[in-house]
Amino acid sequence: MAEAILRHLAEEKGLSVEVASAGTHASYGSPMTPLAHDALLSLGINPHNHYSKPLDEDLLNWANLVLVMTQRHLEDIERRFGGSVNLANKLFLLDEGDIDDPYGGTPEEYVETAKRIRRAIERWLRKLKLI
Repeated sequence: MAEAILRHLAEEKGLSVEVASAGTHASYGSPMTPLAHDALLSLGINPHNHYSKPLDEDLLNWANLVLVMTQRHLEDIERRFGGSVNLANKLFLLDEGDIDDPYGGTPEEYVETAKRIRRAIERWLRKLKLI
């Protein structure tokens, strides 16, 4: 959802940014869950043709900024890639606290998670002086 939300905000605000998402333990090629898809649509955001992909060194090296949903993700990335990828000044939590995956939750939980992600991304865009 975060990738779709950032793409939407960038388009809405005329920003030129490249964005990609990946999971710390994701498989390759799974579609977005129907509840995530519907939550994005309910907020007027096009989910596009999203598919899952695992995080790898190439993606971390490509990125100027890596935002993660939970402290556990941050620690996992540092543990797995910290010896081979320079993560200094590029790896951060998206929000002040963990944003838990709503997988298995209700449609309302998905919508609330999407709204929280949007607010956190907007804070980052302001922090980076992009809006």
